[in-house]
Amino acid sequence: MAHGITLYAAIHYGGWAAVVIAVAWTTAVALFVPREYLERVARRIEQRDAPEPAEPDDDQPPAATAEEVYAATIDWIRNQIADSNGVHLSDLLAHAHAHGLHTDLEVGAFRAVLERWGIPVRQQLKVGGRNRPGIHRIDLRSGSPQTPLP
Repeated sequence: MAHGITLYAAIHYGGWAAVVIAVAWTTAVALFVPREYLERVARRIEQRDAPEPAEPDDDQPPAATAEEVYAATIDWIRNQIADSNGVHLSDLLAHAHAHGLHTDLEVGAFRAVLERWGIPVRQQLKVGGRNRPGIHRIDLRSGSPQTPLP
C-alpha cells in the first residue's frame, strides 16, 4: 500500500512529493520498532567496533621493581668505575646518552636523581687528573634505594 501511495504521489505531484512521503513512512516505521531490537543491534555494533583486547606480549620482560632498577644502576656505575677510584657524573651521563638512556637529563638533574636514590655524589672527585663531581667507589653500597622514583 505504501508503495502505491508513493507511486501515485510521484506521478500526480512530482518527484519531491515522493521523497517527502518516503521519508515520512520510514520515520513512522522507525518510531515503532521495539526497543529490545534496537538494543540488540546497538550491542552488535559496539561489539563489532570494540578494539581487540591487547594480548600480553611474551617477548617483553615484566616491568622491573625499584630494587631491581637500583641494583642494575649500582652495577652499571661499578662497571663504569672499573679499576679507577670513581667516575665523573659527566662521563657516566655521556655513556648513558650514547646508549639512548636519560637523554632528557643534564648533569645537574642526573645528580639529583642519583642522590634521591641514595647514591652519594661527591662535589669533587679526582679521576684521570681532573676534579669534577662524581661517584667514588667506596661510597657505593648494595641494597635498595632510600626513596625510589615514582
